[in-house]
Amino acid sequence: MLRKISHILFQLLATFITILCLINAPFLFTNMKEKSISFEPFQFINHVGGTLKELSLLQSLSFEQISLSGTRTIPLFPTVFEPYTYSFAILFAAFFLALFIATGISYVYFLSSKQLKDKIDKIVFLLEAVPDVMIMIGLQVFFMWVLRTTGNKPIEIMTFSDNRAYLLPIFCLAILPTLQMFRMMILYIKEEEVKPYVEVAYGKGFSAGYIMRVHLFKNIVIHLFHHSKTIFVFLLSNLFVLEYVFHMHGIIKFLIQVQRFPTVTFVVLIMILLPFYVLSQISSNSMKKWQAQMKGEIA
Repeated sequence: MLRKISHILFQLLATFITILCLINAPFLFTNMKEKSISFEPFQFINHVGGTLKELSLLQSLSFEQISLSGTRTIPLFPTVFEPYTYSFAILFAAFFLALFIATGISYVYFLSSKQLKDKIDKIVFLLEAVPDVMIMIGLQVFFMWVLRTTGNKPIEIMTFSDNRAYLLPIFCLAILPTLQMFRMMILYIKEEEVKPYVEVAYGKGFSAGYIMRVHLFKNIVIHLFHHSKTIFVFLLSNLFVLEYVFHMHGIIKFLIQVQRFPTVTFVVLIMILLPFYVLSQISSNSMKKWQAQMKGEIA
């Protein structure tokens, strides 16, 4: 147990040091006094030390915002919490929505006829060919048309002032991960359904739906977990586009606004990465226990 905790702490420390060095990397190759490109290791070390010194005064961190009324100094905390919670609410809701829809479609696909499978494959192929930005803009235009035609606004289309858009951004962000998860699930279903335990289940008279729910999904979830990090990275990259298309004041847009302040940028990046790391560790331990339990049941 102690060894495992030490390994996790070492990984966290290595991540912090890597981000710290990357943020201050421009100072390693730029002479700030002469505004020229040169190798400046001492300048780099000084800026890294300055960043660490500022981190010791975390509550007093601030950044400057330029507006029409002039430049004003804004404290990082609690200002960062509003865009942070907004973006992560959209992100995790989109992930679970994508997982739910992909699971449902995979279940229908497994039980459907060859003709229906071909139609589902064509629809998925068509959606994958359309860029995510076009999907987002297309849905915005559609709901604007609905608003102009009926006079009713079923959902918030864009974020303005205190009126935040949730449903449409979540749906847009979930589309491509849904297709990715569906493709993965179908691939793993095809791998699992030819294995002996599935044939034994069919031999005992169990229905295809029962075998899918009770047996196949257990193994599929384990396979899918190994791709969860890639899916979350994909969601984060799409979140950047989403925040600009829907005029969302989220954490990615906030990060771009404060990029001139290395210490603030470091703190925001850690805030973004830390939840994914914690969830990854919890999920990894849960999956290992689940796999061990499944092996014990098979034995």
